[in-house]
Amino acid sequence: MKFKSGHVKYRIVLSICIFGVIITTAAIYISTAIERTNIRLSLSQHLDTIINERTSHIETYLDGIKGYAKDTAADQRIADCLMPDTSTASACTPDELSVYLLKNKFPLINNLVEVYILDAAGIEKASSFLNTKLGNDLSNSREYLDAKQIPYISDIYISSASGEPMINAAAPIFKNAKFAGVLVSRFRTTAIDSIVNNPESLGQTGEAYLVNRDGNRLTPSRFSNQNVLEKINNQNVTNCTTDIKKYGQGANDIAEHTELQTRFINTDGNMIIGDHGYVTSRKWCFLVEMTEKEVTKPIDSLNWINIVVGIITISAITGFAFWISNRVSRTIKELLHIAHEIEGGRHEPTQDAYPNNEVGQMVATLDRIGKKLNDKKDGKNNTETPTPWTP
Repeated sequence: MKFKSGHVKYRIVLSICIFGVIITTAAIYISTAIERTNIRLSLSQHLDTIINERTSHIETYLDGIKGYAKDTAADQRIADCLMPDTSTASACTPDELSVYLLKNKFPLINNLVEVYILDAAGIEKASSFLNTKLGNDLSNSREYLDAKQIPYISDIYISSASGEPMINAAAPIFKNAKFAGVLVSRFRTTAIDSIVNNPESLGQTGEAYLVNRDGNRLTPSRFSNQNVLEKINNQNVTNCTTDIKKYGQGANDIAEHTELQTRFINTDGNMIIGDHGYVTSRKWCFLVEMTEKEVTKPIDSLNWINIVVGIITISAITGFAFWISNRVSRTIKELLHIAHEIEGGRHEPTQDAYPNNEVGQMVATLDRIGKKLNDKKDGKNNTETPTPWTP
C-alpha cells in the first residue's frame, strides 16, 4: 500500500478539529455551569433580601397595632368606666363609653375598623360601632383568653360581617393593678397586603405571600384568584410549615434556621424557584417564588453567545488545523520526493538550510544517504576496466 501524505493531512485536521470541539464544548459547559451557580447565588441573596426586609416591615406593623391596643387600654377613662370607684356613681354608661371610643380612639390609626371593650368577665361592654348589640359573652375568645396578661395579636381571619380579611390586636386593661377587662381593636389587613404584595424587585413573575402554620393563605395572590385562608399545596409551603412545626418552639430557633431554595412545578406546568422565611412573632411563613424561565433568562441569552463564540472558535481551530497540516504534509511530500529520487538514483543534495527539528534532521539524513549512494556509484564507475583503444 502506497503512503499518501494527503492521508496524514486530513488525519491531522480531523484530530485537531475533534480536540478543538471537545475543548470548546467543555469550555462552554463550564462557563454556563459557573454562570448558573452565580445566578443561583445571586437569586438566593435577592430572595433573602426581600424576605428579610418585608418580614421586618410586617413585624414593625404588628408591633405598631399591638402598641396602639396597649396605649388605648392604658386610658384611665376606660378603666374607670369598667371599674368605677365604689364611693361614686358609675363613671359612664356603656353607650357613653362607646361614644368615647368612637370620638377619641377610632380615628387615630389607618385601617382600624372597630374598637370594643370586654369587661373582666369577658362580656362586651362597649364598641365604636354604635349600633352594635352589646352584652355578648366573648369569654372563650382568643382575644380575651390570651390578652388577660399581655398584648395579643390574632391570626388573620375573615370577618363574618364584611367578608374582608381582618386581624385583631388586644391588650389587658388594669386599674390599680387589678384586671378590669380587655380592649380589642380590629384592623383590615390592607397594610400587611401592601407590604407583602409590593411588586418591586419581584420581576414579571415573582410572587410573595404569607401562610399560617397550617399552610392557609393569609394574603391575596398577585396572579391567581385564590382566596385568603385557602390551603396552598406546593413544596415551598410544605418545607416552611414543616420547619415551623419542627423549629418553631422559640422565636430564636426558627429565626436562626435557614432553608435552601425550593424547585417545584406549579399547576400551570412552570418550574418555580422559591425560598421562605418567617414572621417569627406569629409563626407565619413568608414565601417568595419566581418562574425559572425568568430567573434563567440571562443564561439563555448567554447560551446563544456561547454558540456563536463556539462556532467562531471551531472555525478558527479548523483554519489553524489546515495551516498546520499543510506545513506538515508539505514536508512529508518533500521527504517522499527525496526518497523517490534516491530510489531512482537521481537525487542531488540540496544546499538549502534545513529546519532545526526532527523533520529537518530527517531531510538532512536523506540528503546524506543520497550523497553516499551517489559517491558509491561514482566510485564503482571509476574502478571499471577501461575499454582498450584501437586505432
